[in-house]
Amino acid sequence: MTSQHVKSTKNYDEWQSRNVHFWQTVITTTGEEKAKFTLYGNTAAQGTIKGVDSQTNRFVVRQLETPSGLYEKAVLRGDDVQAIEIPHCDWHVGTRSAGLVRLTVLGIPFTSA
Repeated sequence: MTSQHVKSTKNYDEWQSRNVHFWQTVITTTGEEKAKFTLYGNTAAQGTIKGVDSQTNRFVVRQLETPSGLYEKAVLRGDDVQAIEIPHCDWHVGTRSAGLVRLTVLGIPFTSA
């Protein structure tokens, strides 16, 4: 294992730890309030974020309201999510790049792990 690989692995571990902390904070601080999603094709939807997988590839959402109806439970694919507006937070989760969510953090009311 090269020193570059070790450094890359440490950076990934740090990123993953911060990513998990970010989403845990979002889920616990927003409670049952609805986030607004911009989906593929600029489709507007809203629902309560209940979980996110470790790679931010899937979002578990309750009470998802879409133009085609209300879904009690849904899993949104990360590739279909263009943006998320999180209630009562100055956070905006933007478009995806190379399989990762690019975060534009305007203000984070918690400290990083």
